[in-house]
Order: sequence, then structure tokens, then C-alpha cells
Amino acid sequence: MNFMNEMGVKVWRKSRFCAFTVLKRLTRENCQKLNHRFLLPLHNPHLQLAATAEAWEIQFQDKRYVFPRSDVVELPINNSTSERIAEYICSELIVMLGQYNISHLYTIMVGVEEAPTQMAYYRRPLHNEG
Repeated sequence: MNFMNEMGVKVWRKSRFCAFTVLKRLTRENCQKLNHRFLLPLHNPHLQLAATAEAWEIQFQDKRYVFPRSDVVELPINNSTSERIAEYICSELIVMLGQYNISHLYTIMVGVEEAPTQMAYYRRPLHNEG
């Protein structure tokens, strides 16, 4: 899976700086949490979930799966599609960006690529563009 970010930025005459390195670092942190782990959609109504100290047990219809907890990332989403993962990453980035002055940003968009030519995007307004 590959990820991309896009920001809508208001540029002022006196200040043309935008902390792209900050966004890149925060995106990398988010992606490292998800990389090479099973993405568990906690709000999927079709899954029966049971957690123990060591593992997650997942039942779907007549199938049963057990994953070590260390291999699982619990996500507050209803499905592990590219669209839902993009929305989740975008929400996480907005929370992480909260510690910075982002008054000059008016939108953020995250894209998640499953395969070449198969990409989903999620865009969220941060402030009024005006």
C-alpha cells in the first residue's frame, strides 16, 4: 500500500513557509504503525471479535482466525478498504497537526493506493478558505 498527502494552503506575502517536512514526518509515523500488520476494522458488523491479552480471535461466518496482538492494528473503522483507511489516516493527521499552527491550511487530502491505478482519496476541510 502506498500513501499520498495533499494540503490546501493560503500563502501570505510575508510568509511563504509551509511545514511540509512536518506533514511528511507525521505521515511516516502513521504509516509505520500500519505497515506489515493486520488492519482490524473494529466496527465491522460482520465480524465477531474477541480479544485476549495475547491474541485477537476473529470469526467471519464459519471461518475462525487468530492473530497475535502484536501483529494487529485496531482501527475504529467499519471496513479495511482503501477509502476507510484514507479517512482514518486523514483523521489521525488532523489530530497530530493540532499541536502546530495550521491556520494557513484549509484542506487536507490523503490518498491510499492498493495497486497501480487503484487509489482512494479522502479530503477534509480544516478551516474556511476565505
